[in-house]
Amino acid sequence: MQYPGIADMVRKGKGVMKKAVIVGGGIAGMTAGIYLQKAGIQTEIFEKNPVLGGQCMGWKREGYTIDNCVHWLTGTRRGSGLHELWREIGVFVEDELTTGNTIGNIVSLIRESFPFPVKFAAASLINGMDDKGLEKFCREDIALCFLQKADYCDFPRRAEAVKGDGEYFPAHPLGEVQPRKALDVESWKASDYITARRLTNGASYARACESLWEQFLSVNGKICKKRILVLGTEEIMYPALFLGKCLEEDNEVICHGTTRSPILVSSEPDYLLYRRYELVSLYAQERKTFVYNLKAY
Repeated sequence: MQYPGIADMVRKGKGVMKKAVIVGGGIAGMTAGIYLQKAGIQTEIFEKNPVLGGQCMGWKREGYTIDNCVHWLTGTRRGSGLHELWREIGVFVEDELTTGNTIGNIVSLIRESFPFPVKFAAASLINGMDDKGLEKFCREDIALCFLQKADYCDFPRRAEAVKGDGEYFPAHPLGEVQPRKALDVESWKASDYITARRLTNGASYARACESLWEQFLSVNGKICKKRILVLGTEEIMYPALFLGKCLEEDNEVICHGTTRSPILVSSEPDYLLYRRYELVSLYAQERKTFVYNLKAY
């Protein structure tokens, strides 16, 4: 059922209601409560845990912080159903906030169209808003949640100064045969895997990573004194990092993640990226992804 239909269903089934009780303070429960309140129905949410959020929260395990809420960023691109849901209930999710102007304008439009109290929040991986933007969000009572604060004040000048003379390796079209050194590649697919792009129980996710390592050992045996590359994707990096950590006890391990961001690379000694490889997606010919700074492994 779509969340906006909950209020209509309640009205049709029970007539005019003054209050609804919701059991469970996860994303589903809180979203249902918001839609019911928008329809003029008072709500009260009961949650067994000390904090709200359900799977959209983080926890610590064996010295590591597992930020499970990051997985709720996937599938939230503009035009998707989940993106529209977040916007309707007053939660804005982005990979990066630069000025905050777009979200600020949307909040103003919502408040003009729906003159009742709504609490807004903007979550992002990176926040690059300047002091003026942060002060505006504070005045507008828009909460901010981010993993990393960035200072972009000097960014235009620094970007223009980058030489961009690094090594660039363009992608070859799928199906095009390229002369290359023959590689002996062994592949296998882990059993009992889970899809982290969907709502996933944190304990099950941790067990799946442990199972991945056990299956890796059963196929490859113990590897020692090697230089190893572990490659993950920008959306789901934790399994790759977990595997890399296990291998790191007896090897030199480097973890890389693919990204859709075409960043300039440069030979300048204080510039972090010097080599860029372009990859063609296996499921969308027009989509490109990139990986940086590969060496010999």
